[in-house]
Amino acid sequence: MAVVTLTAILITATRAQSNYTVADFPISSYSGGIAGFDSGSFRPAQTFTALEGGVLQSISVALAQDGPTPPNHIVVEFRSTEDDMPSSTILASATIDGSLLAGVEPGSPVMLSADFSPYTIDLVSGSVYAFSLRIDAGYAFGCGHGNNYRDYYSGGSLFVSHDSGTTWSEDLPYNLNFQVTAVPEPSALALIGSVMLAISSGLLDRRKEMRRLFSNTALEPTTTAP
Repeated sequence: MAVVTLTAILITATRAQSNYTVADFPISSYSGGIAGFDSGSFRPAQTFTALEGGVLQSISVALAQDGPTPPNHIVVEFRSTEDDMPSSTILASATIDGSLLAGVEPGSPVMLSADFSPYTIDLVSGSVYAFSLRIDAGYAFGCGHGNNYRDYYSGGSLFVSHDSGTTWSEDLPYNLNFQVTAVPEPSALALIGSVMLAISSGLLDRRKEMRRLFSNTALEPTTTAP
């Protein structure tokens, strides 16, 4: 029983640490290049609403090549928001290998992921956040589609900046295709572990008590009627 219980604890903890989606707008047949950007001062950005809390793990974005040569790197900048618009404050940034865009057409974008797990950024359920895109050289497309199509995203919007992210304007009715993932906060994992260990300890104590009762019963002398 002890082995089974401890195995259950390990399985539960492993599942609790798995990535889960807190916001997304998947690629569809309507997707295409809606925000071309280069190494200049132009930036596209997408706002999103976190449907669950947790620690930010990754931001994936639909991207495509724009021009003959893909960029060296795409930089994804995670930003706070003000009045549901991207702010000028960059909280963290992560890169995507630009060579992965080689030969990718805007009409058939690929979803590429930037790793934010080293930053331990807490996402709050119901809060609005943003990410922006820039590259070091060359050109790329941020891909998505407009809300005038049948499937649309209501938790945010596409924004653009012409001054490297200092000010922003909404680019209706469009949204980038994206996915944001998180894992539970460490406090939540600790609580799960504590509960499971308490259950395990209780089961082990109960097993010891049953052994003691059976042992005492076996040692009692037997009597026979005269």
